[in-house]
Amino acid sequence: MNYIDDQIVHYNRKKIFLYALFMIILSVFLIIMELFMNEDSFNYTVSISSIIPLFSILILITIGFYFFKLSFKKEPALTVNKVGIFDESSWTSVGFIPWSDIKKIEIVEFYKVNFIKVSLYNTKKYLNKKSFFQNIFLFLNNKFYGSPIFITPNFLLVNIDYLFEKMYYFHEKSK
Repeated sequence: MNYIDDQIVHYNRKKIFLYALFMIILSVFLIIMELFMNEDSFNYTVSISSIIPLFSILILITIGFYFFKLSFKKEPALTVNKVGIFDESSWTSVGFIPWSDIKKIEIVEFYKVNFIKVSLYNTKKYLNKKSFFQNIFLFLNNKFYGSPIFITPNFLLVNIDYLFEKMYYFHEKSK
């Protein structure tokens, strides 16, 4: 393998588009079900039992439109090179991470899905780089799994083992 070149990874735009379409269709289906399940849909009263499904539908629609927008993105999702990792592969990605900030790279498995876990020397440096809600997810990842940064292959056009080898190679060369 030739590790001299940068590894540029793009999104699997077709898979992301299908996922977005599924989320939006599911949201529309749930809205229709919510309206028809209510006996008097024209006099719809707001209660806790009606707010929870509507809030869930709103989240599904938001996620669906996020993935729909992502399916048209042409910029790389992830770039690995001799200076570090530039990660924009997920909603909680923190951008550029130099090799000097990375303590360890490993493949971990959660619920039968492999992820690349990027352990950092100073996690606090990366915990406040995003919005409030994104920081909550980064904080929880760090608290429960030991790192805020996980790279998932689900929506990327790359083999995770190859990507891990490339990242490991560049990380070792940087020491």
